[in-house]
Amino acid sequence: MAHSLSNIIQHWKLLIKEDFEILGYLSLDNKNLLISEIQDLGFEVSLGTTRIAILQKQWVVKLPVNSKGFAANYNEATSPWCPIARNKLFGDVLVMERVEPISLSWKTLPDWCSFVDCCQVGYTRKGKLVAYDL
Repeated sequence: MAHSLSNIIQHWKLLIKEDFEILGYLSLDNKNLLISEIQDLGFEVSLGTTRIAILQKQWVVKLPVNSKGFAANYNEATSPWCPIARNKLFGDVLVMERVEPISLSWKTLPDWCSFVDCCQVGYTRKGKLVAYDL
């Protein structure tokens, strides 16, 4: 499946380049096309306002769909202000360790969690509390 995921990323690069020149973001039709292709390969997909996330067993691949998505990938790859899931930026694509979201009360979490967008924090496989979406 890695070869297929590579094809999806190459297709995303083509679509984002074409749409950005005209619109400044990935069009809804092209978002839907990519999501359909990803799901056809058997991957789980999560669509946010700024990125398409391809969910794998241990990793999440984050594809930006607008300028805020590009900035979010960069910010998550370079954030020094809170613990964040292990990640690596490949050009504009962020690959991040998949995290188990928390189901605890905010009152029991460290203060830094309240500064993470929608308290999107969770535990790594090793049990470390980290942010997975800033």
